[in-house]
Amino acid sequence: MLTNDKGNKSMWANAVEAGRTCLVLSTGMVENRHINKIEKKGEPLKATEAFPYMVTMKDREYWWLPGLYNQVLDQETGELVYTFAFATTKANALFRQIHNKDNKWRMPAIPSDDVAYEWLLGNPSVQRMQEIARTQVMSKDMDFCTITKEYLTQRDANPTNYDTLPPIDLTYLNIAEELIYPAA
Repeated sequence: MLTNDKGNKSMWANAVEAGRTCLVLSTGMVENRHINKIEKKGEPLKATEAFPYMVTMKDREYWWLPGLYNQVLDQETGELVYTFAFATTKANALFRQIHNKDNKWRMPAIPSDDVAYEWLLGNPSVQRMQEIARTQVMSKDMDFCTITKEYLTQRDANPTNYDTLPPIDLTYLNIAEELIYPAA
């Protein structure tokens, strides 16, 4: 949170140091799964086709994503505008299959309600903020389905099936998934 991928000071470092925390309410998240297109001879191409998935939490109607907010100067208008970003962490077994483009394998951090409130109201140390921002949940605690590709223009995530889409490997449901940063 304090440095970016290149080791430079992150644009969010000041927000961390100032304790500008926020919570983003979520009832579901959409992520695209990328599958290689197949050429006429049956060989996979480098180009991919994106299939949108709606991911929700079992037994939780809504949940919180820990975030940070900042003010930045809009270069065109000269106006200060608020921006926010929510924390992401290493993907669990399900998200590794869905958020698979470029093998970034990330997913939103999803803490318990108590830990989310600590993030917002508990004045956590920078070290504690980093712990919370890495919180993972078990794949078995999530539900998912494919939705129509028009979900953005229709503003509705209608479930659908794609004949050419290989199924998600569900063997993670039968094994004890080990998380690096399990939810407390």
